[in-house]
Amino acid sequence: MACRPKALVACCECGNRQMLVNLIAHCGIHPVVATSTRDALSMLGTESVCVAFCQDDLPGDGYKAVLKAAEQYAVPVVICSRLGDTERYLESMQLGAFDFICSPYHSREVSALALSMPRRFPPQTATSSPKSLRMAL
Repeated sequence: MACRPKALVACCECGNRQMLVNLIAHCGIHPVVATSTRDALSMLGTESVCVAFCQDDLPGDGYKAVLKAAEQYAVPVVICSRLGDTERYLESMQLGAFDFICSPYHSREVSALALSMPRRFPPQTATSSPKSLRMAL
């Protein structure tokens, strides 16, 4: 039996987190939930995820830490925002975000992103070295 692909959902706000989890699970992708920056960073190193959905208001500029760590493991990051802030969008993209979506999240948008990631970025094993992952892309 094949394992379902996994997606990290790093979000400290319950309502948005649950919305993303439901939309991702509906696509047949297993959501792995982190409610803090620390949890998200830990899961990036231990879980084989094909994408990370990260809220832009994780405490302490957490989304920047997630972007940096995800780059080491060649995991694309979709920044999720409750604000349609152009500056935050530009900064996120400059820091390496794959995409930027605004709340309320649209099911078709989240589904399209979630379903395309396993094909574009097959999940690597959590024990693979970060440099070898980058070289594979």
